[in-house]
Amino acid sequence: MSRISLSIIFIACAGIILGSTVVLAAEYSLEVENAIETPTETIEAEESTYEVSGLGVVDPGEPVRVDVDAPEEFTVELVNSDERLEDWKDGSGTETVEFQTDALLSGSYSLRLYDGGSLEAVFPLVVNGYDLTIHDLDEARANESFEFTVGATPTERDEQPDEVRVVIWDGDEAKDLVADHDSEDSYTVAVSDTDLESGVYDVYAVAVSEEETAHGTPEALAVSDVTQLDLTGSDDGSGSDSEDSDSGSDSEDSDSETDDGANESDSQDDHSDETVSDEQLNETEDTTPSENGTEASGDGTDGNSESDDEGVVSPIDPAENDSSAPSDEGSADEVPVTVVPVVLLSIVLIGLFVRLLQ
Repeated sequence: MSRISLSIIFIACAGIILGSTVVLAAEYSLEVENAIETPTETIEAEESTYEVSGLGVVDPGEPVRVDVDAPEEFTVELVNSDERLEDWKDGSGTETVEFQTDALLSGSYSLRLYDGGSLEAVFPLVVNGYDLTIHDLDEARANESFEFTVGATPTERDEQPDEVRVVIWDGDEAKDLVADHDSEDSYTVAVSDTDLESGVYDVYAVAVSEEETAHGTPEALAVSDVTQLDLTGSDDGSGSDSEDSDSGSDSEDSDSETDDGANESDSQDDHSDETVSDEQLNETEDTTPSENGTEASGDGTDGNSESDDEGVVSPIDPAENDSSAPSDEGSADEVPVTVVPVVLLSIVLIGLFVRLLQ
């Protein structure tokens, strides 16, 4: 067998192997129902890293429903931030399992999908310890600096969080901003006009503890609902829009008056041109110049408008005028041409009549 044939077989086999690997990896999925979409991040579990782009968020006492897809039997474990097992559920194939949160403290957790002893998928979960709400976001304008506030009311914690952070992202790039603590449960976020480009963004707040997880990352204690930030509108307010509208109206009126003036001027020019054309035809008919033609071309008065209108409705053909116009020389030449044949025919008829009588 040739080397080329062996190479083709090798490539085909490699494709099958790689394709099988992709299919197997895609057979496992794990997701919390009603999770919020987040920027893709890498998390660590059991000395391996996993990319996630979602976050499950529940209030204490609410059940956590997890959708699982696996080729055969599986186990889903609920693990806290210290890597201690809190609960687990077994299942097989495509199934939804449910965890209760009544006995859980607020904070960060992870759900882990195992097939036998192999970890296949990970999904993060936060049990809220604060009620986080975002305010004043609707006052933001494109290409302008703005501020908005975040309220952090303790529900499962006794003190305010160590830090409140806000994530602003458009599905591609994300901004992670730290809020300033203004009062007991109020935080302010300042956004510079250079921080964000025009577009539509998702915004959510996260209450963070100084205590780190087993992997050395800050622990999330609560996550707010997602709020939309629209920076695609006009920079000006409604008052500015109103002024623009008035200005536009005045401009249109001015343009209309200018157009009317131009139309009147064009009308006068048209009358003048038509009158000159008619009078030029009259000059062709008569040898004497017309006085009205000079007046019409000068000022286009109403006295000449009727003549102009007739010229427009029924144009005069100069050739027809030349052939139909009476001429003294023409009338003198026409008499012999018409009379002679008649006289000759009369004489012939009279002669024939006389012979018949004889």
